Amino acid sequence: KEQLKELGGEEALLDPELDRQVARKIEKTRRDIQRAEASSSMLPIQREAAIETLQEAIADGTIKSLRAAIRIAKAARLFGPDEYSNGVWALDLVRDAHVELENAKQLKRVADAQKDLITKLNRCFTRTEPLGMDRFRNRLWRFENTEQCHVWAEVNPVLSEADSNLSNQDGYLKVVSNIAQVSVGAADIEEDFQPRDAEEAQSFVRFSRQEYHAAGLAASLTQRLWGCHATEASVRALMKGLDG
Repeated sequence: KEQLKELGGEEALLDPELDRQVARKIEKTRRDIQRAEASSSMLPIQREAAIETLQEAIADGTIKSLRAAIRIAKAARLFGPDEYSNGVWALDLVRDAHVELENAKQLKRVADAQKDLITKLNRCFTRTEPLGMDRFRNRLWRFENTEQCHVWAEVNPVLSEADSNLSNQDGYLKVVSNIAQVSVGAADIEEDFQPRDAEEAQSFVRFSRQEYHAAGLAASLTQRLWGCHATEASVRALMKGLDG
């Protein structure tokens, strides 16, 4: 209104000698004043609706709803620049909405990172459970992103203590080992759990050691040999040799 007074007020439009440029400025200023007055009359209703929208968005907690509520709050003038401090003034509810928005963004980044990690793991040779075991208790594995016909076998080593007639042949893979060569870590302390009867104790120990090796001779973890059935013929032969 002060600007309108400086231009001569609305009465100046009645002057026939008024410059056209000044007249246009007066008309524009008058329209701006009318819009501002109309907006001010609707502002309490807009602010009430914006506050309700902010409360619902904070309860919802999603990025989309929070951003929309903050835009509505800005239109309702619930926050804005502070001329005295050169900062920003804001309603407490608007501040809470901004905090929730940052938290929602952080949670989304974490969720996206987890999805990306899962995608990368699925592309790697990662599997936590074997397909099964054959009659010799060798575990069979199928890894993602390998050839369709490839089946990996985690093979129990053959122990020379189980059969003295077993031995490795020159030019072939060494599959026969003694317990000392394949044992990993300290052996179990078995004396406290054995039955008093000697025959039962021997049977018990052999049974409990099968956790480590099918022969029941190793009292600790044993190393495993890995092999791969790389052809369809090999996989078919494997399937025929499975129990059941």
